[in-house]
Amino acid sequence: MPLVYNSAERRGLHSTNPLVRHQEIREALKLRGYTMSDIARELGISPASVTTVSQGYRRSARVEEHIAQLLDTTAAGLFPERYEKEGQP
Repeated sequence: MPLVYNSAERRGLHSTNPLVRHQEIREALKLRGYTMSDIARELGISPASVTTVSQGYRRSARVEEHIAQLLDTTAAGLFPERYEKEGQP
């Protein structure tokens, strides 16, 4: 089942708090055999960079999309508040 934040149904990621959601993302990645370090290695960036994006302190479409792909969803589905503000679904 894809991991998707849905505000109406509250399935997938349950928190709108970015730091709690970060923990949910880490757990979901762990269940799929990935760590933040694995993602960083695949993208050629530091693990801290991946973490700061996942925690919501920084934006990176590349990192957001890569995490979302690993979790069978979209970046907008994983981080809706980041995309709704821009008028994107």
